[in-house]
Amino acid sequence: YLLRIFAARAAAELERKRAMTSLEHLNRALEIKIEERTKALEITQEAVDWAADCVFLVRPDSSFYYANNTACAKLGYSREELQALSVIDINPTVSLERWINLWQKIKQQPTWILESLHQSKDGCIYPVEIKARYLELDGEEYSFAFVRDITERKQSEQIIRQQAEREKLLREVTQKISQSLDIQAIFDTACVGIREFMEVDRVAIFQFDSDSGYNNGTFVAESVKVGLDSVLAKRVYDHSFGKNYAKLYCEGKYLAIDDIYNPELSPCHIEILEQFQIRANLVIPVSLQQRLWGLLCIHQCIEARHWQEEQVDLSQQLANQLAIAIHQAHLFEQLQQQLSH
Repeated sequence: YLLRIFAARAAAELERKRAMTSLEHLNRALEIKIEERTKALEITQEAVDWAADCVFLVRPDSSFYYANNTACAKLGYSREELQALSVIDINPTVSLERWINLWQKIKQQPTWILESLHQSKDGCIYPVEIKARYLELDGEEYSFAFVRDITERKQSEQIIRQQAEREKLLREVTQKISQSLDIQAIFDTACVGIREFMEVDRVAIFQFDSDSGYNNGTFVAESVKVGLDSVLAKRVYDHSFGKNYAKLYCEGKYLAIDDIYNPELSPCHIEILEQFQIRANLVIPVSLQQRLWGLLCIHQCIEARHWQEEQVDLSQQLANQLAIAIHQAHLFEQLQQQLSH
């Protein structure tokens, strides 16, 4: 009987030790999994913290629960400062009312993508692309958002768009020349197109009097912003132009003045420009067979303006097209005179 009792106790002890060993193995396996999960979370956290894009975790009231290092650096805030702010504080296009509508859209769509604006601490506003996703974690609602600065993309799009508009304008003027010998209609088309494309206050075409030695002439076409004086049919007398500037323009030189009130201009020159409310001036020669016919004049009247290289290039191309149109009109006029005799 005693042997049976000892045997039962021994068996129970053995079973207990086996159970303890199994539990130890299970605990160790669990510890390893926890360590692996913790390591994975640390790696994930590190990756998110230093992701190339800004990453935000946003609460339903638009406040920030989390912002990564990239977001802090891009916006110029410390993490503590940024987590005390909200979407409304960094996005000038979002009001409280608009945020409420946005939040509902985010909840309704698996992933929501839009373009918007962000404003950094120093006041700089730049375009962004936002990819937002709705999340529920531990019973709490969030929007998980990736935000990318798309300034370079927008600049490239603007360059492409301007190039397309520039080519369209050249095409319209060229088509007008090929379809019509109405030189006034061609002038008007060019003036309107240039003013709209370059967003300037006035574009005018000036023709020299043939016997004036390039000192006198008249504005023969114009497109002008509402509220500014018209120069159409106005006479200009500049008795120094023929002597000092005509040769340069005949050689293809152009004049670009960002502000007439700079020390390089003479008082006499400033006085002439002031008569036409000109503050900044771009003047391109229109020449026929090495002879100066007139000038393509582009005026900014309200404020100073820097003339970009692309604008000068476009103006020169259009001046060349105008010269072709004038030459064609002269040939047609000569032909009519010959036929009438």
